Amino acid sequence: MLSFGDEFLALYREKKTTVAVPATTLDEYWRGEARAIDLVKMDAEGSEPMIVEGMRKYSRATALDRGVRVCKAFFAAGDPSAEGFLEALLAYGFALYKITDSGDVAPVSSREVLAGPDSAELVFRK
Repeated sequence: MLSFGDEFLALYREKKTTVAVPATTLDEYWRGEARAIDLVKMDAEGSEPMIVEGMRKYSRATALDRGVRVCKAFFAAGDPSAEGFLEALLAYGFALYKITDSGDVAPVSSREVLAGPDSAELVFRK
């Protein structure tokens, strides 16, 4: 779903490959489903913005927690930027939290996330 730059791939001694797989959006997959979704966990190696785009209906839900691992290196191409991704989620009315090293969930600002370590485990909560 994403094409990582050669510099990023070199960090992990990886090479580019292409694999075709069927895909759909969460909005389409859950269309007509009566049950509510109250938790989404994402660790999609940089594809999180596409996942968020494909679940607009559920992002507008009144009660939804979203766990996201954000790795700034995945946003190096800048489309969207890490800041843009965080702002898009906050625009849906989510509050931002981080999962601390001790396992607690603590409020955090997007500015703190962007200024912090290269990777963070985040929770967006309504």
